[in-house]
Amino acid sequence: MCTASCPCPTGNWYSSYSNVTIDASARKFNRTVYLTTTNSSLTPFTLTSSTPNFDNFWDCYKNLKNIDDQLANANSNYQRKAANISEGVENFARDVEASLNCNGVCYPGLFYYFRTINSGPPSKNCIDGIRDVFGDKALAIGVLLLISFALTSLTHITSWAICCRCCAPKDSKEKETDKFK
Repeated sequence: MCTASCPCPTGNWYSSYSNVTIDASARKFNRTVYLTTTNSSLTPFTLTSSTPNFDNFWDCYKNLKNIDDQLANANSNYQRKAANISEGVENFARDVEASLNCNGVCYPGLFYYFRTINSGPPSKNCIDGIRDVFGDKALAIGVLLLISFALTSLTHITSWAICCRCCAPKDSKEKETDKFK
């Protein structure tokens, strides 16, 4: 996103990205939010006023996937570069991003997958989003799981005792005759 293969549109959105804090996050991805760089290991942002330009990651992905499919159809030896993302995974990611206001697992990416770049860069990862939603319920969930485990274990032990009790000999004389009662 915001590269030569998926340029972003010019506009006011860029001001929310062009700061030192966001640039430090971008360096995790070998990117810089600035438009030029002297460091050859960093990819600068690419902006354009012409089309195509992409204002969200998902549109960029679909465009690259379409190009990948066209190249694969034209050449049987072509090695595909874009992964197939199922509709279920897409819907799940879209729901998580919308409901938890997050992006990424360990740390947030530079862009949301489905929101436009006008939303600004993601501020938290989805682990923090899940903690925000379920954090106050974690103790209750843990207690319920422990109670369920205890009850399940107790049920297993008692059913084993009931099952095996029928076959246990009462004394040595009844040992052979009592097995099949």
